[in-house]
Amino acid sequence: LYTRVMELLRSRAKESGQTRVSVCVDVEGRMSNAKVIRSSGSQRLDDAAIKALNGNRLEPAIGTDGKPIAMCNPPYEFTYVWRLPER
Repeated sequence: LYTRVMELLRSRAKESGQTRVSVCVDVEGRMSNAKVIRSSGSQRLDDAAIKALNGNRLEPAIGTDGKPIAMCNPPYEFTYVWRLPER
């Protein structure tokens, strides 16, 4: 995932910023319904965050019975920090 995103960034203008996103996670850890909740200021970076997240996996939430549960209400939220490494 990181490699794909960095390749995309290198092929574009040198942009940076932070994209705050929310995603739903099913009982198997698959992410879906990714949404930007705070833009980086760059549509390209925001679009890349959504594209990179949908269909990828996280560890699913665990219910009180110790079994995985879906999380979408509320969804997971986190921030993508977009910064090209120095060469």
